[in-house]
Amino acid sequence: MASDFGSRRFVLGGGREMMDSMKTVEALAPLRKDNGPLFTKISFSGKSFNADAGRAAETALNSLVMRLESRGSAGITEVDLAAITDGQRDDVALDVLMALSKALASSRSIVHIDLGNNSLGENGLMACGKLLSDKPNLRRLYLNNNGLNEDAARFLKQTYRGTLKFEILHFQNNLLESAGAVQLSHILNASTALEELVVSSCRIGRVGAMALGQALRSTKKLVYLDVSDNTFGEEGGETLAVALRDQTKLRVVNLRETSLRDRGISAVVDALEASSAVLEVLDLSANEATSKSCSAIAECVRKSKKLRSLLLDENAIGSRGALAVVQALSPDTHPDLEVVSLAANGISGATAEDICRICMALPKLTRLELDANRIDPKDVQILVNLCGGRLGDMGDNFPRADGEQSSTNTMSDVSSRLDNSKISTTVRLRSLF
Repeated sequence: MASDFGSRRFVLGGGREMMDSMKTVEALAPLRKDNGPLFTKISFSGKSFNADAGRAAETALNSLVMRLESRGSAGITEVDLAAITDGQRDDVALDVLMALSKALASSRSIVHIDLGNNSLGENGLMACGKLLSDKPNLRRLYLNNNGLNEDAARFLKQTYRGTLKFEILHFQNNLLESAGAVQLSHILNASTALEELVVSSCRIGRVGAMALGQALRSTKKLVYLDVSDNTFGEEGGETLAVALRDQTKLRVVNLRETSLRDRGISAVVDALEASSAVLEVLDLSANEATSKSCSAIAECVRKSKKLRSLLLDENAIGSRGALAVVQALSPDTHPDLEVVSLAANGISGATAEDICRICMALPKLTRLELDANRIDPKDVQILVNLCGGRLGDMGDNFPRADGEQSSTNTMSDVSSRLDNSKISTTVRLRSLF
C-alpha cells in the first residue's frame, strides 16, 4: 500500500497481484480505521480481486464512505478501478464490480472514474451502474479496452441523458462501430466543456465519424483529440473538419490510420490552420495521402510554430510531397520540433538528403524517421553521416530494381511495408507528454 496522506490519496501499490480475502483485509485496513485518514482518492488499479476479496473491499469502502459522511467531508472524488478483474471468470468479475459499485453508490462527489481494462462489455458496464449513475460532479470517465459495443454506449447515453458536462472521455480499443459512436455522440453533444477525447481503435466508420464530428461542434475547448485507427473516410474527415475550425485550444491531434485520403486530410489541415490552434502534435500517418494534399499540409505546418511532433509516415506522398512539407520547417519558426516521421512514403535518396539537411538545422530535433523508403544503401550511409544518432533505423529501404530512385509511392507499396515500419503513436505521445 502506497498512500499520500497530504493529498488524501489511497493507492494499492506493489505491482500487479491477485487479491484474496486475507490480502485485501490487510491491505485495506487504513480505510476502516475509526481515526484513520479520510481518503478521498482511491486507486485499486492493477490488483485483481476474486469474489471474497471483492466483498472485503466493499466492506472497507463502506467504512470509509460512512466516516467521510459522518465528519461532513466532501467525500470521495477520484476512483481508479482499472484492471481489477483481470484474469477472473466473468461471473466473478461481475460480482466484484457490482460490490464495489454498491459501496460507492452514495458518493455523489466523484469527479473521476477509471474502469479501463476490465473487459466489461455491456453486462460489466451495467454491473457498475450504481457507481456510474447519480454522479452530478463526474467530469472524467475512462473506459478503455472494455469490449464496449452499441448496447453499452446506449446504456451510457441513457445513464447520463445529456445531464453531465464531461471534460475528459476515453474509449480507446472498444467495439463501438458506427452505431455505438452515434450513441456516444449524444453524450458529446451535451459536453460543452470537453477538453480531451480518445475514441481510438473503436471500429468506427463513416456514419459514426460524421456523428462524432457533428457532436464536437458543441465544444470549443478541445485540447487533445485522438480518433486514430478508425475508418472515418473522406466524408468523416470533412465533417470533423467543420468542428475543428472552432478548436482554438487544440494541442494534440491524432488522426493516424483513419482513411482520410487527400480530400479528408486537406479539409482537416485547412480547418486547423483556420482555427489558429497552437498545435504541438500532429499525426496524419497511414491515411493514403499523396502529394496532392501536401501543399495544404505544408501551409498548416508552416503556421504551427509550436510543433513538437509531426508524423506523416505510411502514406504515399513521394519525394515531391515530402520535400514540400519539410520546406515549411525552419529553425526560426519551429524551434521546438523534436520528431519528424516520413517513413514509408516512397522518398528517393536524393530527396532524403535534402530533407536531412533541413531537419538537422532544427535545434531540438531528436529523431528523424525515413525508413522503408526508396533509398539505396550507399545513400543511407550519407544520411547517417548527416544525421548521426538523430536518424531512426534505416534497415528497411527499397531501391528500385533498375537502380533508379522513385519519387512516388503507391498504396500497394506502402501496404507491403506497414507491419515492418509502424511506429507506435501511443509510445510517441507518451514520450512527449
